[in-house]
Amino acid sequence: EQQIVKPPVNSLVANQEDAVASTGAKHSGRRRYSSRRRRSRRRRTRRRRNRKARRGRKRRRKGRRAARRSRKGRGGGRRRKGRRKGRGRRGGRKRRRRARKSGKNIKLKRVGKSVCGGLRFDKDATPNARRGKRWVQCYIDQRDSKDKQDLKCSALVEKAQVCKGLGGVTRYGCYHGKTGKKKGATYASNGKGNRNVVQRSCKANVQNAVSFHKEKFDGGKTTFGICVRCKQTACWCKTPKKSRAIECLDGSKRSCGKQKCIKEGAFKKHEYVLACKAAGKILKTVIVKTGFLPEKISWKIMKRKGRHTVCKSKPYDKWHSKIKEDVTRCRLTPGVTYIIQCRDRFGSGWA
Repeated sequence: EQQIVKPPVNSLVANQEDAVASTGAKHSGRRRYSSRRRRSRRRRTRRRRNRKARRGRKRRRKGRRAARRSRKGRGGGRRRKGRRKGRGRRGGRKRRRRARKSGKNIKLKRVGKSVCGGLRFDKDATPNARRGKRWVQCYIDQRDSKDKQDLKCSALVEKAQVCKGLGGVTRYGCYHGKTGKKKGATYASNGKGNRNVVQRSCKANVQNAVSFHKEKFDGGKTTFGICVRCKQTACWCKTPKKSRAIECLDGSKRSCGKQKCIKEGAFKKHEYVLACKAAGKILKTVIVKTGFLPEKISWKIMKRKGRHTVCKSKPYDKWHSKIKEDVTRCRLTPGVTYIIQCRDRFGSGWA
């Protein structure tokens, strides 16, 4: 008789697990686990993208609201096509800032006196910060003579020889104020206490037929502000000993380079060269020694910046001679660097 021996349960289970592992039947369970992980990764990515898109939409919505509010504050609803830039409060601020930078206010007393003539000059006033360019603030007060006080503003400007040597006065305005603790139109105030004499007087055709006596304040302390604008731009030597620079009332600056400013006070803008003196000698004559075929040689003087031709030589025809040529026609500016270029048509060069 054959005896059937049953293996123990634990060993049977172990053998089954080995068989499954060897056949690879458990691989399907591992595949299900990896696909689950991929799905969860996709879900997380999708959520992240949606969150980012929501944030972007919120940011754009907020920006649109702010733009709408700012347009409403400027007095405009929806922005129209072809609307001019600079309209409204923001544009006004930009224009005012630009005017402040462009204007040049005179601070030197001797320059102000040369522009104001027989009137007093207010060096603390900044008319160009408020009213464009080239305005100069002058004034008279209770210290001046009765003859000046009796004259109308137009007659006073003419008699005081304002803008003498600068083409005369083109525009001017006048305005009254009460003299402050400090003398000048800057510190003078009107009846309400506002210091606006400079601002009101620096306008064309303001109270031109009015005299000093029209308005009288307490104690007879009255300042009559007269703001003038010359026909030609006034320039002056800022610091002759230090920077040697020339400044003009319209804000432009010119330097003398290696020159010394010798003229003090105001002068016309196109005459700035006359206010400087060269430190060295100016080229007046050129000596050319000719040899064989002088007809082929020539020279020209150019500016270093832009290579613009200032002047050039005349044709030569004298062989083996020494020619002295006057070059004052070139009108060379002192201190400016020039380039001289010598040419030969046949390419044999200069000796």
